[in-house]
Amino acid sequence: SHDQLYRGALEGRFDLIFNDRRRSLSSDWENTHLRTCYRYVEVSEASAHASDSRITCEALSDLPCILVCEQARFETEVQWWRDVMNFNGEFVHAPSINEGRMMVAGNRGWLPIESREKAEATGGIVRRIPLHDANGHAVSEYYVFWPKARDNALAQEFADVLRSLFA
Repeated sequence: SHDQLYRGALEGRFDLIFNDRRRSLSSDWENTHLRTCYRYVEVSEASAHASDSRITCEALSDLPCILVCEQARFETEVQWWRDVMNFNGEFVHAPSINEGRMMVAGNRGWLPIESREKAEATGGIVRRIPLHDANGHAVSEYYVFWPKARDNALAQEFADVLRSLFA
């Protein structure tokens, strides 16, 4: 979990953490922003939502959300989608993106997707729609973090390398 990662960094088991930002940034940590990605959903062209130009989690509650993750992380991801993204529908696990997309093609749910580009993609079977939240087009922000108490020049140098790779 995120809490285990942060505890590990504070205890010196990790020098840096690369993760998405799922909570407020702390002034006790160095927080280096690497990339912002836009959130989308993929739905079947057969779905009632296929003609939507944008969508919210609330509007998708009639379809299961297909979460691609390790089985051990499934409940953590479900909780995040419920608590943060306000999705109150059902959840289905998919062990790979390919299996998740096959489920979408069969109109068995919707798949959350991220993209670096702010552009929709439409195919003959699957439609990608911008996911909106209270702030507009939903985003994921990726950071590298480390405790300020354990700050060192190598951590900053590695963060700069990561930032250049993500640029």
